[in-house]
Amino acid sequence: MTDKDKSFFVKIILAIVIFVAFLTVLGLMVCLVKNKPVKISQPQVSPAAEPVKSVEDETADWKTYNNPEVDFTFKYPLEWEITADYFYETLSGIKATKRTVNLKKVGKMNGFQ
Repeated sequence: MTDKDKSFFVKIILAIVIFVAFLTVLGLMVCLVKNKPVKISQPQVSPAAEPVKSVEDETADWKTYNNPEVDFTFKYPLEWEITADYFYETLSGIKATKRTVNLKKVGKMNGFQ
């Protein structure tokens, strides 16, 4: 074996050793990261909370508008009334395909009657 061949052989062996060392270090780092304990925060327990009060339906005593033609229903306050229920028609005589409902508050509004 010539000196040139020996030098090449040593370089190959050295490259293999460095590569194996690199893989070993990389493997150790992966293992350390994978096995790192995960901190799980525990939920904070507050002192006894007040029981939840049931909420009354604010709309329980409201009036109900119902249009069975299009299966449409909505509730409105007792102080309001339906002043019109019609199909809108333009000045040129074109009738709308959808019904128009007007609501008006009955009684005093902001000090006016």
